[in-house]
Amino acid sequence: MLHCLFFIYLQIDLIKMKSIFKFFIFFFIFILFFSCQKKDEKATWDLNIFTPLINTNLGIKNIITDSLIEVDSDSSLKLVYASSLYEFSVDSLVDIPDTIAFQSYSTPFNFTAIPGAQLINKTENKNLKLPGAELTKLIIKSGYINFKASSTVKEKIVCTYQIPSAKMNGNIISIREKIPPADANGPGVVTKKVDISGCTIILTGTNGADANILTNIYKIAIDSSANNIVITSKDNFKILANFEDLVFDYAKGYFGVQQIQSNLQSTSINLFKDIVGGAIQLEDIAFNLNIKNGFGVEASLCIKEFKSINSKTGNTVSLSGPIIGSLIHINRAKETYNAANPVIPSKTSVNFKQTNFNQLIENFPDRLDYSIDLNINPLGNISCGNDFMYFNQGVKANLEMEIPLSLNASKLTLTDTVDFKLSKPEDYQIEKGVLNLIADNGFPFAAKIQLYLIDENNTFIDSLIYSPNVINPGLTDENFIVISKSKSFIPIPISLEKMNSLYTAKKIIILIEFNTTAYPNYIKIYNHYNLDLKLTGDFKMMIN
Repeated sequence: MLHCLFFIYLQIDLIKMKSIFKFFIFFFIFILFFSCQKKDEKATWDLNIFTPLINTNLGIKNIITDSLIEVDSDSSLKLVYASSLYEFSVDSLVDIPDTIAFQSYSTPFNFTAIPGAQLINKTENKNLKLPGAELTKLIIKSGYINFKASSTVKEKIVCTYQIPSAKMNGNIISIREKIPPADANGPGVVTKKVDISGCTIILTGTNGADANILTNIYKIAIDSSANNIVITSKDNFKILANFEDLVFDYAKGYFGVQQIQSNLQSTSINLFKDIVGGAIQLEDIAFNLNIKNGFGVEASLCIKEFKSINSKTGNTVSLSGPIIGSLIHINRAKETYNAANPVIPSKTSVNFKQTNFNQLIENFPDRLDYSIDLNINPLGNISCGNDFMYFNQGVKANLEMEIPLSLNASKLTLTDTVDFKLSKPEDYQIEKGVLNLIADNGFPFAAKIQLYLIDENNTFIDSLIYSPNVINPGLTDENFIVISKSKSFIPIPISLEKMNSLYTAKKIIILIEFNTTAYPNYIKIYNHYNLDLKLTGDFKMMIN
C-alpha cells in the first residue's frame, strides 16, 4: 500500500469592502492521507472546512456612519446630524454702485491758458443712491479704484482726483496723473488702478450729517512744463472713477427694508444611503432650526416650503404644520467694539414639534428641498441709523437633528456590495457541498439575509441562499433589552453549477432585512449590540 501526501490550498479574496461587512477568508487543509486507487479511477474526498470562510462582526456603526452616532448615558444610541440650510452674506446685504465719479468739462468760450494755470477745482457731494439704505461709514477689506482721465487739449494736463472722506493710513485717497497731449489719433488718456484695501470711507458729506454722500474733489491744470495753449469751446476734459471687487470689512448706517426671496434649494442627506427598502417608525426626533444672526439688524425668516425626497423610491413627503408660512423673528447682533471679537451674534432656535417631521425622516430621504425667505429690518429704521455688519458675519440657519435609535422596523432592508474573487483550482475540482452560515445575533431584530453574485459588468449571475433564511433575534428581557445572543444556522447547498457561478463572480451584493418582533413597543438600540457571522463548509472534491 502506497501512501501519498497532499496539500490543498483554497483562498477567497475579498479585495475591497464597504462599511457593512469586513472580513478576511483564508483556509488551509494540511496532510491528507489516502490509499492509491486503480490507475484509471479518479479519487474523491469529503472536505470539511472548519476554519471559517467568513468571520465578521456587524454593529450599528457598520450601518450608519460612525461620526453621526453618539452614546447616551444609558448606553443607548442616537444619531446626531447637522447641516447648513441657509446663509445670507455681507455681499448680499450692502451693495455699492461701481461708478463713484464722472465729470465732463468744457468751456463756453475760447481763452489762452498759461503753464501751471488751474482750469478746474471743484468739490462734489456724490449721492450713491442706495435704494432704501442710508450708509454713513464703510471700511474696505479689499478692492480697487479704477481711475481714467482724458483731454482734447494738445498740451500736457495735470489731473487730480481726491476723496477727502476716504483715508488710508491717515492720508486721504488722492490720485494725481498727467494726461498726455491730444494728437491726430484722438484725446490724450491716462488710467490708473489704486488698491484701497484697509480704506475707511465716511459717507456723511461735508456737513457730517448726511448719508450715502461721497465727497469728491476734481482738479485740472495745465502742466508747468507746457506751452501757452488756446482752450476752445470744443475742448473737453473727462474724469471717471469706479470701484472694483469691493469686499467690505465693516459697514454702518441704516440698511433699509429688504426682502430676500429664495428659489427652491436642496441639500443632500446621507444618513440612509444603505437602506433600500422597508419601513421604520421612530419614537421621537428632536429637530431644530438654529438661526445665528451676525448682523446688527432686526430680521424675520419664513419657511415657505420644506420637503423630504427619497430618490430611490420617488417618494416625497412635505412638511406640514403652523411653522410653514409663519414669520420667525430674529434679534439683531450686539456690537462689542472689541477688535478681537467685535460681534456677539443673536441666536434663535425653532423646534418642529408641531409638525410631521418624523414622517419626513421615516421616508429615508437622500435630499431635502426647501424655500426660505429673509426680511431685513421688517419694522423699519428702529436702530436710528446704527445698523452694522462685519466681514465673515451673516445670517446662518443650520438644521440639527437628534434621532434616538428607538424604533420599530418592518422589512427594513440594507444593502452593501463587496468585491469578490475565487480562483478556480487546476489540480482538483469541487463537485458539490454545503456552506453553513452561523449567526450569533445580539440585536433585538429578526433578520433575513441574501447574497447575490454579479460579474465584472455588474450583471446578476445567481443568488446563494435559499429559504428559509431567518436569523433569530437576540433574547430580550421584559424591557426588550437583549440579555443574550441567539444562534441560528443557515445551510447553503452548493452544486457544481453554483461553484462555477462563484468562480465567475467579481462582486457580492449583500441584502439584510430586519424586522422587530415587539410591535407596537419601540426597541432601543444599545452600543454593545452586534451580529457575529461565520461561514464554514463541507465539500466533495475530485482530484484531476
